[in-house]
Amino acid sequence: LKNWSLYLQGMQEEAATQTKHDMAATLKRAQLGIIQRYGMIFDVNGGLVRLKQVVEDHAKEELPSGDGSEEFMLGMLHWEGVLVEQNNKRSAELLRAGVEKGNPDSMVAWGFLLLLERQDERPDPPFLSLPEDEGAVELFRQAAEKGHVTAQYQMGEISVNHGHMEKAALYLKAATGGGHPEAPFIWARELEKGKLGEEEGEKRQEKAMELYHLAAQRSSPEANFHLSRCYFYGEGGVEVNKSLAAAYIRIATGLGCAEAQYI
Repeated sequence: LKNWSLYLQGMQEEAATQTKHDMAATLKRAQLGIIQRYGMIFDVNGGLVRLKQVVEDHAKEELPSGDGSEEFMLGMLHWEGVLVEQNNKRSAELLRAGVEKGNPDSMVAWGFLLLLERQDERPDPPFLSLPEDEGAVELFRQAAEKGHVTAQYQMGEISVNHGHMEKAALYLKAATGGGHPEAPFIWARELEKGKLGEEEGEKRQEKAMELYHLAAQRSSPEANFHLSRCYFYGEGGVEVNKSLAAAYIRIATGLGCAEAQYI
């Protein structure tokens, strides 16, 4: 942990930078699949030039019959109103078309929209404790089988909630390996409870802390808040370090952790 102070300083600077909402940042989010605030990580090849070309093709009604990625990108642009008119109905039509072509990004986005139909308004922070929907779960499952990291995470959480721990372990490990920020946090939490993993005693605690630190490095608000408590009280096999605890609290607050903001 000798380099943690440098890491924490960098995280604080990054959190401050993220508060700037200029057009370049908006377009960058669109390029990567938009809905960054929903915690969805999309791998959309191409870039801004390709994105603008998709919009132009759409205006000419010349979308190619590909793998559904164009429908996905355009659907999200319509949902957010970036580069095109904000139109939820058109967004849904395009995403459904992407689902029919087997596009995993479209499956995840459509699954979230099905969940949002059961909400009076968009949740903030997003997609925490959403009611389950059989159609959404099936879409997440199909996307997870295609290697979609966000879908794997969602299925991991759903499996945990239903007590299907063997499935949860597979999904959470896959999502963690794919770089999902919250997957290692959930894995560590269930590991500490003794519900996941084969490790025992000190090894179980060491593994859990390793996962908490990994999630914190990936900017998980909950992981940073959890580590602040560990270092403040000397829990989880670490010594009391009030400076580290304060740093983690600042990071968690900057990342939007509700609990951290009341401390």
